[in-house]
Amino acid sequence: MGIISDAALKRILSDKTSGSGELLLKLNDYLSKKQENVQDIQRLIPMLKRHFQSFENIQKYLLELDKLIRRKKLSPEFFTNCSSKARSNNKIFVHALPYFKRHKIILTISNSRTVLELLKRIRKEKRNLEVMVCESRPKLEGRIMASSLAKVGIKVQLITESMMAEFVHKSDAVLIGADVVLKSGDVINKVGSKTLAILCKEFKKPFFIAADRSKFSGKNKFVQREEDRKEIWRHAPKNITIRNRYFEIIPKSYITKIFTD
Repeated sequence: MGIISDAALKRILSDKTSGSGELLLKLNDYLSKKQENVQDIQRLIPMLKRHFQSFENIQKYLLELDKLIRRKKLSPEFFTNCSSKARSNNKIFVHALPYFKRHKIILTISNSRTVLELLKRIRKEKRNLEVMVCESRPKLEGRIMASSLAKVGIKVQLITESMMAEFVHKSDAVLIGADVVLKSGDVINKVGSKTLAILCKEFKKPFFIAADRSKFSGKNKFVQREEDRKEIWRHAPKNITIRNRYFEIIPKSYITKIFTD
């Protein structure tokens, strides 16, 4: 199977707007359709590990998939179970709901399926819920989150990252997702998340994180990567250094609580 010529796989690899949970669902769905050719899947695993090295849930998924293949125990149930687990947020909601009963205005950043599902369920309990979403440059995936919230009737405001201070001050709480929860308790998430955490500390607002257990890592390693400079400024002068980073560490000292399953 040619990786470059496989359009479905190319779409997944080039997806820079979906959260890690949504990416896992897409990857699992893709690989489940290839399960009759186990050798093809096995050849893909090293490349997928490198490509998705920032996502703890996908790393765990690929590790388990590789083990099952090597032991010749891979079955359709693996893909079905993964899909079911990835779509289940009920325990996170049960743990989080008591903390949001008095919060009307929530601010978030980027595009997290876990946060989206949690906000949709909170809205069933609080009809007057309002959500402010940071647009999340450079890929603007916050627009996807804002559109998804608006579709289910939640009142939404879309803001730029430069407006964070004003709107954190107006919010009741900040709720974000996580790409990795490190062993230390620090969290890795989309750039801008640390700024939100610092602002919450300044304005004495709770800073919440929602993350299922697949995001928890036994490691403390985080390697910062530079992404395509053209996403920031396509025709920048050659003597200007463009920095484009997607992820950053949020120290646990800034985190009020992590809701998990």
